[in-house]
Amino acid sequence: MEVQAPGSVLAPDPAAAPAAVADDATTSMAPASQAESEDFASSPLSTDDYHVSLTADLLKNLEDIKAAGSFAAFHSLQGNSIHPDIHVHGVGTINLPLREDQARQLIDKARQAPYGKGSDTIVDTSVRNTWELDPSQFELRAARWANDIQTLCKFVAKDLGITSPVSAELYKMLVYEKGAMFKAHTDTEKIPGMFGTLIVCLPSPHEGGDLVVKHRGDKMIFKTSETQPSLHVLPVTSGYRWVLTYNLAIEPGLERPSASLTSAGPQQLRHTLRRWLAQDPDADCDEIFEHLYFILDHQYTEANISLRGLKGADLARVQCLQAVAAELEIDVFLAVLEKTEEGTHEIEEVFESSVSIKKLGNLIQEGRDLFDTNDCGESEYSGFMGNSGPTATHWYRATVAVLVPREHTDNFILGDINAADSQTLLPHYIKKCSSPDSNTKARGLAAVRQLARKAWATSKDELHRGYYGPLKVDQDTVQRVLKLALDLQEYTLFNDVLGWLKAEVGVDTFTNVKMAMMSDFDAIKPSLLGNILARPVADRYSCLSALTTEVDKATYPSMFDLAHQVVADSIEACRTASVGERVAASIVKMARTYHDLSFFKTNLVPVLEQKMNQTPFALTASQHFIAYAVKGEFELSESIELYRTLVKSVITALSLDTLRSKEAILQAAKAAKFSHTQGFRPALLQPFHALNPERLALLFAHCIQYKWEDLTMQLSFKLVAQVNNITPSELAPFWLPFLHSLIRTLETAGIPLSTPRYQQIAGAILEAYVDNYVGAEPANASPNLAQPTVPCCCRDCTELNQFLAAPNERTARFPVSKPRRHHLHQQLDNMRANCTHTTERHTHPETLVVTKQLRAQEVASTDWQARFAAARVEMAKFDASKLRMLLGADYERITSMGHLRAPGSRVQISLPGIDTLVPGPALGTGAGVKRKAGSYWE
Repeated sequence: MEVQAPGSVLAPDPAAAPAAVADDATTSMAPASQAESEDFASSPLSTDDYHVSLTADLLKNLEDIKAAGSFAAFHSLQGNSIHPDIHVHGVGTINLPLREDQARQLIDKARQAPYGKGSDTIVDTSVRNTWELDPSQFELRAARWANDIQTLCKFVAKDLGITSPVSAELYKMLVYEKGAMFKAHTDTEKIPGMFGTLIVCLPSPHEGGDLVVKHRGDKMIFKTSETQPSLHVLPVTSGYRWVLTYNLAIEPGLERPSASLTSAGPQQLRHTLRRWLAQDPDADCDEIFEHLYFILDHQYTEANISLRGLKGADLARVQCLQAVAAELEIDVFLAVLEKTEEGTHEIEEVFESSVSIKKLGNLIQEGRDLFDTNDCGESEYSGFMGNSGPTATHWYRATVAVLVPREHTDNFILGDINAADSQTLLPHYIKKCSSPDSNTKARGLAAVRQLARKAWATSKDELHRGYYGPLKVDQDTVQRVLKLALDLQEYTLFNDVLGWLKAEVGVDTFTNVKMAMMSDFDAIKPSLLGNILARPVADRYSCLSALTTEVDKATYPSMFDLAHQVVADSIEACRTASVGERVAASIVKMARTYHDLSFFKTNLVPVLEQKMNQTPFALTASQHFIAYAVKGEFELSESIELYRTLVKSVITALSLDTLRSKEAILQAAKAAKFSHTQGFRPALLQPFHALNPERLALLFAHCIQYKWEDLTMQLSFKLVAQVNNITPSELAPFWLPFLHSLIRTLETAGIPLSTPRYQQIAGAILEAYVDNYVGAEPANASPNLAQPTVPCCCRDCTELNQFLAAPNERTARFPVSKPRRHHLHQQLDNMRANCTHTTERHTHPETLVVTKQLRAQEVASTDWQARFAAARVEMAKFDASKLRMLLGADYERITSMGHLRAPGSRVQISLPGIDTLVPGPALGTGAGVKRKAGSYWE
C-alpha cells in the first residue's frame, strides 16, 4: 500500500501565475549564495548600488526564503499493518488487492467524477475521466483505521515542514479504469484550514496512472503502479487504480507557523529596499517604480487572502517583508490580480487587455503584466455570429504581495479605487482623523472626503455591482463618517453624505444630530429635510421621532419647524399616491405628535375623505386616530363624533372585491411567470395595498361598542350582498381570519352567535368559500400527454416535436449549445406550450430539460383535491359548537361539502375536529337551498 501526501496543485514556471495551496510549513531563510559576499550589505544603513538590478535583487532576496518542508511527499507502506476493511453498500466487503469483478461492482455503484470550472461543477470526461463514491456509500470498518490516518498525518506534517496538528477528513473513493485520467488542475479549499490532499493508494494491480505534481517549475512523479501545487494523473493503461482521498487541514483558529530566518536574508532584503527608497525619481532609469508586486507561490481566493491564510514560503516571505518594511516606512499589502484579454478564439489577436487587482481587502490598482498567458484560469467563448468571427475572453489570476513607500500609500490606495473598497477603507482613515498630529489629521480628513464621495456618490449600478452579488451600504461606516463630520463641524461633508445616500442613511443619524444639540442646526437643516423627504412617507415618522423625542421645542424651534415641513409634505404626498396601512399609521402619528385636533380636522380629514376608495389607508388612519383619542391625546367626545363621520364614509365606499390580504398579494407576485421573450411581468398590487382582516373586525367592534346600529346594519348588509364579488383566492387568507375575529368580537360584546344578522354573515362567507373557492369536483382527467408541436422544422425542433407528440412521454433532455437552447426556448414560448423548459448547467454541453405539464383536466382534478383538503383543515380550525350556532340548519351541508363531489366520486370526506362524516351524493342529489340576501334586514 502506498500513501501520497501532495500539498499543492498545478504550478506554472516561476514567472507565471502562482500555484495554489502547497503547505503551511515552518519556514527558514536559505543562506545567501556564495556569489554575494557578506560585505555586500554589511551595514543596515547601506544604500550601495544594486548587485544586479532592483527587480533581480529583490526577486532573489525573496526567493531565497524557503519553506522547511517539501511541497509533496510519498511513502510506501509495506505489509498488512494498515488495512481499512472497506465495506461498500450494495457490494459488501472489498478484498485486497482489488479483483476485477469487485472493481466492476464498484464502478456500477459509482458516478462520473466532476471537476470545478470557475464557479461551476461540471462533468467532462475529456478533462477528468474517473469514477467516484461518496463516503455515505461505503464504510471503513477497521477499528484502528482512524489511528492509522492520524499516524499518516504525522508523516505528512514532518515531510511538509508543518508544526501545527494536521487533521484528515475523508473526501472520496476513486476508481481509475483503463483510459482514466485527470488533466492538470489546481485543487481548491474544500474545508476551513485546508492546505493539501492526502491520497491513499489501495492495493490494486494496474499500469500507468502515474501522478505528476508540479510546483514553481519543480516536478515530482509518483509511479503508483510500482508501489499529488499541480496534480496530473496520467492515463491508466491497464488494471484499476484505486484510491481514498482525504482533505488535509490545520485548525483555522491556530496561528500559521512562523518563519525562522537567518540574519543574512533580512539584511540583504533590507539593503535592496533601502536602495529602492533612495532612488532619484527623476533619474533616467528603466527601473523607477512607485510600487512593486511580488508573485506568491500559491493562489488564494478572494475570501481567504490574509496573513493567516498564507501557506509555506509565502508566509515566511510576507512576514519577512513586513518586519523589514516596518523599519523602512514601507506598507505591504496582499492582493489578487486579474488580467482580462479579449480577442479572437485562442487569443491569436488581442483586441483589448487590462490588468487590475480584484481583491486586496482594501484596494484596486493597475499593475504591471504578471501573467503567463499559457495558463488561463477561466475563459468564455462565443461562436460565429453573422459576419463576425468567433471571439473569446480569457481571465488570468495571480496572488501578489504589494510594496508601497508609506509616503505614497494614500495616493496609491486612493488613485484608482472602486466604490466597494472605498467604503471598506473609510474606518482606517476615520481613525487618522483623531490623531494629535495636525498633518496626519488633515490627511485623514481629506481621504475620508475622497473615499466617501467615491463610495456613495457613485451611481447605483456601479455601487451595487459587487463581485459576489449586491453590495450593501455599511450603516456603521456611514454613521461613523456622519458623527465625525458633526464632531469636527464639517457640515459640508455631512450634507453631502445625506444627499448621496438619501433613504439609505439609517435612523441613527437623527439620534446623533439630537445628541450633538448644535447651536448651528440650521447649517444641516436643509440636508436633513431633503433626506427625510426622500424617504417613503411610511418611514418618515421614525426619523422625526429620533430627532425630536425629549427635545425642548422652545430651545430648538428649528427642529420642530423641520418636523412641521415634513408633516405638511407627507399629507400632500398622500393626495396623489397609492397608500396603505403603514402610511396611514405614520401620517396620523406625525399629526398627533406635532399638531392638535384642529390640524387633524383641517388638513388630514379632507385627504381621508378623498381616499375613501383606498380602504386600507382610510380605515387604518381612522382607527389610529380614535385610538389616540381614547388615550387622551385628542378631546374624546369631539373625536368620537369625527370618527363616526369617517366610519360612515368608509362603509359607504367599501367594496369587498377590492380588499386584499398580504398573503394573496405576495403569492400573486411569486407566481409572476417568466418568459424568455418577455421577461418577468411585474405584479399589479404591492404588499402595502393589503388590509389586515383584524381591522374589518375592529370596525364591527367599534360600531357595536358605540351603539351605531345604523352603521352596523349597513356594514352587515354590504358584506352579505357583495360576498359573491369577493376574489375566490382571498376567501381563505382574508375572510376566514375575519370570521374568526368576528366571533371573538361578538363573544366579547356578549352578543349570541345565533343572532340572525351574524348567522347571515358567517353563512354567506363560508358558503362562498365552499362554492366559489373549493368548487365542484371535476371529472377524471385523460392520461394522454400529447401536446401541439412547434412550427419550425430544424433538426432540434424535429426532435422536440417527436417528444411533444408522444402521448406517454413526460420529460425530454436536449444537450445542445446555448444558441440552440435559446432557439428551442423561443419556439416553446411562442406557441405557449404547456411545458416547463429549464437548463441544467452541471453537464457539458448544458442540457435543456423540457417537462410536459399535466393536461387541463388532470391539473383541475389535482388542484381541486388540494383545495378540498385545505378547506377541511380550515373548517377544523373553528370550534364546532360555535360554528353550529352560526350556521344553524346549514351546518351539515356547508361543513361536509358533500354537494361539491362529482357523482360516483371515490374521495372519502373526513373532517377532523368536526363531528360529521358525509358520503358523496347519489346521482341527481340536489345541493341544498341558498339564503336570499336581505331576508334578515327586512
